[in-house]
Amino acid sequence: MSAPRPIALDADEEDASRPVALAASVGERQAGTESGRPQEPDGAGRSAEVFEPSGETGTDRAAPRTRRRWLPLLLLVVALAVLGSWGGSWLHDRLRYVHETDARVEADMISIPARQAGWLVRLDVEEGDRVTKGQKIGLIDRNAAALRLREMEAELGALQAERARVAAKRTMVDKETESRLAALSAGLKAARSLAAARVHEARLAGLEYARAKALKARGVASANELDRARAANQRANQDLLGARAQVMASQAKADEARAQRQELGVLDAELEVLRRREKQYGARVARQNLLLAQHSVVAPASGVISRTFVDAGEYVRVGQRVALLHDPHEVWIEANVRETEVARLKVGQRVQIRVDAYPDRPRQGRVERIGAATTGEFRLLPTPNPSGNFTKVTQRLPVRISVSGNKGELRPGMLVEIDVEVGKPRGR
Repeated sequence: MSAPRPIALDADEEDASRPVALAASVGERQAGTESGRPQEPDGAGRSAEVFEPSGETGTDRAAPRTRRRWLPLLLLVVALAVLGSWGGSWLHDRLRYVHETDARVEADMISIPARQAGWLVRLDVEEGDRVTKGQKIGLIDRNAAALRLREMEAELGALQAERARVAAKRTMVDKETESRLAALSAGLKAARSLAAARVHEARLAGLEYARAKALKARGVASANELDRARAANQRANQDLLGARAQVMASQAKADEARAQRQELGVLDAELEVLRRREKQYGARVARQNLLLAQHSVVAPASGVISRTFVDAGEYVRVGQRVALLHDPHEVWIEANVRETEVARLKVGQRVQIRVDAYPDRPRQGRVERIGAATTGEFRLLPTPNPSGNFTKVTQRLPVRISVSGNKGELRPGMLVEIDVEVGKPRGR
């Protein structure tokens, strides 16, 4: 019988037939052992047929082993390349930038306090509302202040009426005394003129009487003529005395009129006192108006209400915070930079900003100010070291960074990451 011809199998059939051939060989060996016959090697008994797929050689089977031997080396080279690329990029960024994650958005938080104590009647804003400078956002009960203002206004009105009465009296006294003094001055002038005429008449009468006496002594004039001359002289002297008395009386009345005009000075002083008191009460009324206006809670600047601390119906005290506001367009970045990196920073350096809330919208900025003291200097509680044990901790300095292109979407307190450009990239 001729030997069986090897059957050529393809690669798939060969892989599938290998377990079957192995199982058959093991079965034959077990059967020979059980029958008591020593098992012969495959070369002694029957020749084991090795079926190889057509076209496959030993070199082809050694190729996968070679590939498996080079695969770890290839992976190592790729890992080293990736690690080198990452390390080079890290070193490049390390030399060019100062990176900091301890940074957040800051703004001037303006407190809106209660300027008067009382019950908060209403609060017209909520968190997030926009307000303008001078806008009334709340009202504190002001009934007592309004009543006090009315009382002061009534007192001021009474004082103004009293000043008007004194001013009218002063005008009346002025006119009366002025006209009377003018009349008395005219009468005094007339009396003085009459007295002057009486002086001439008395002198003439005296001369006539002396002549009559001389003529009587020589026997030229009669006794009757002498008597008439004596009577005329006496009458002239009497008229002179009356004229002088009239002058004195007119002078006294004129002096009295002038004395009455001195009352104008008293009235002027009283008017000045009333005028000053009126100013005083006017200042009190103005102050009360100011206090009344302070019962309104007013926004000191334009911005957005960040937070409210009270509700309508609560009692507020003077200086108590009612709300906080900030200007959303006036914000900046406050970064706490390690002291070991501060020497590389300068005012005006460009900064790349990444806001955690908007990771896909990078921003630009510049260094505006570098802090003059570390943040540790402003701790509320000191950190003494009485035991002598010291642990050195890197301190941080606040750095202020301006943000360009801000449209009001940044909120105070948002966390950001910054990269300060402290060097130039390669190739520039």
